[in-house]
Amino acid sequence: NIVDSYGEKLYAFKSENMYSLLKDLRGYDKNSGCFAFGEFLHATFVNNTQLVEINDYLRSKAHKELVIEEIEPGIEDCFIKLLKDKNGKDKEF
Repeated sequence: NIVDSYGEKLYAFKSENMYSLLKDLRGYDKNSGCFAFGEFLHATFVNNTQLVEINDYLRSKAHKELVIEEIEPGIEDCFIKLLKDKNGKDKEF
């Protein structure tokens, strides 16, 4: 199953300023991918990155009304990961 083989923890993010959140997540040195999905951003991080580290980083960037949830990947997440793996870097869609 494609979804079962995703292989990374996936998180959904939301804050008061989504554009700043997108820029800050993409600029975080432990981020391995971040894409917009409707009202949330979906992001992955290098191995062993703790959620508390991510939360502290985003709070230091003054994000308000921050929501972070670990989620199960959908088929769209898998498709983007396959494209990213093939191209070796994030692509903006």
